[in-house]
Amino acid sequence: MLEIVAYRLRKGRLERMTSDHSLVQALVDERVRDTRSEIIEDDQDITRSVGMSELKKHQKNPLIKQIIHLLDAENKTEVTIDEIRRYVTETLGKHFNKTEKLTPDIRTEELHHDDIILLCTDGLSDVLTDDEIRAIIERHKENMLDAAQSLIKAAANRSTTSHLRAKPDDITAIVQRFKTT
Repeated sequence: MLEIVAYRLRKGRLERMTSDHSLVQALVDERVRDTRSEIIEDDQDITRSVGMSELKKHQKNPLIKQIIHLLDAENKTEVTIDEIRRYVTETLGKHFNKTEKLTPDIRTEELHHDDIILLCTDGLSDVLTDDEIRAIIERHKENMLDAAQSLIKAAANRSTTSHLRAKPDDITAIVQRFKTT
């Protein structure tokens, strides 16, 4: 499945403009606490674990119930972000939670002079951290083609290593700077 992620870089701050339709995003949305009792606010630290007792506090959410079901099936008491990050809950034509009607996410934003927009596949956004993405774009902010090529190269290089975030996947990046006249 192809997941597209949109980011905006404005004045050195990278913001993810899209929300994942994933089991990990369900943890973020429900403000689930990890095994260190810290609220999971993003998917950046894929080594974080969530225990069964914490998941059961949020089991009214059907996606959290799916995580509990996965743990039960594997006879496990906790799960890491890395273990569930590949579970996408909605795609074109199909979605994980079949009791709800699939509706598109719509967001309108005003772009400012020198905002940089990145559209990329999860082969990039899952493999590089937001800080790495920001640093690469900043390094090449005068040439958007160089920025896109450097992002793709960094993700491809990591995908062939034993790095924890490495995963073989499609890697696509479109980088655009907006200028006002």
